[in-house]
Amino acid sequence: MRRALLFGSAIIAVAVLCRPAAEACSRVLWGDNGQAVLAARTMEFYTDDLPNLVMFPRGLHRHGGDFEGALRWTSKFASLAVSAMQGAGIDDGVNEKGLGAHLLWLQDASYEPRDGRPGLSYVLWAQYLLDNFATVQDALVDLPRIQIVAAPVLVAGAAKVLPVHVAIEDAGGDSAVIEFIDGKLTVHHGRQYAVMTNEPAYPQQLENLKRYKAFGGALPTPGDIDPMSRFVRLSTYLSTLPRPETYRQAAAMLLSVIRDAQVPFGAHDYSGGGSTDVWDPKWMSLVDLTNRTFYFNAAMSPNLVWASLENFDMAEGAPVLVLDPRNPILVGDVTTAFRPVAELGKLFGPQR
Repeated sequence: MRRALLFGSAIIAVAVLCRPAAEACSRVLWGDNGQAVLAARTMEFYTDDLPNLVMFPRGLHRHGGDFEGALRWTSKFASLAVSAMQGAGIDDGVNEKGLGAHLLWLQDASYEPRDGRPGLSYVLWAQYLLDNFATVQDALVDLPRIQIVAAPVLVAGAAKVLPVHVAIEDAGGDSAVIEFIDGKLTVHHGRQYAVMTNEPAYPQQLENLKRYKAFGGALPTPGDIDPMSRFVRLSTYLSTLPRPETYRQAAAMLLSVIRDAQVPFGAHDYSGGGSTDVWDPKWMSLVDLTNRTFYFNAAMSPNLVWASLENFDMAEGAPVLVLDPRNPILVGDVTTAFRPVAELGKLFGPQR
């Protein structure tokens, strides 16, 4: 049977990201540590996002959404990703070529008016990138060919269009932050774009950074959980990381940085930045782009778990494999704990 994962469900967005004015989600990239290119992110959300780790083999048939002119493609590359809401969407992951993709909330995003290009729902964006591209440059060259579509999705019983932006990086250390501001595509491309949080738009984040001591300003590093403050903190601590002597040190060092941006349980935002909702942490990830390894830590579990793509059958026709990484008995390399989707019932939408 040929497999097809059709991610057109209206509930995808509930799984994928964080909603308006939320204190949530951060990403940081460390590409020059001499050990491995590493990226880390946090996920905070207002409800249980039911994350799973999923290994997708090559050759899966996809489409870009339930609307006219939706893009269709067959996955070129295998990937290891975080799904949520029992497979309704993918919001984080790495593929076999060492490309990583991370979807985060951006309140200031506004998408382009629909035109005649093949359409891709914004909630399917990360999986499309993982399926098709080996490098950041490859992904950016393709970007004008398709259109990210503001297709309404069902959130808490109401149809909404959710604003997002995406960060991508590759095994060479290249990076890009892609946003839609005032209906126009904006791309920040280069190794220097290593940090991303939420609102405001990226140019404003960069301008605000100049106000702080580590970047030529007068202000001390802020300690609150506002997205702008998290951006400053991540940028500051990334710039002061010592040179690791081992791979283990490199991974531990970047985890120490991303943990500083994770919103604590029960936190309140006293920054005056205008955010109205603060949600508890759900999980964090560390992606090793060099070795195609994905690390995951559930907020309610003390254990870090991981898996490497090289240890799976990635060939076309191989089964889609899934694992609930929140199981508290899991620890360390969990490759052998993955199970075929077919054994777990109806996950990941219709198959054909």
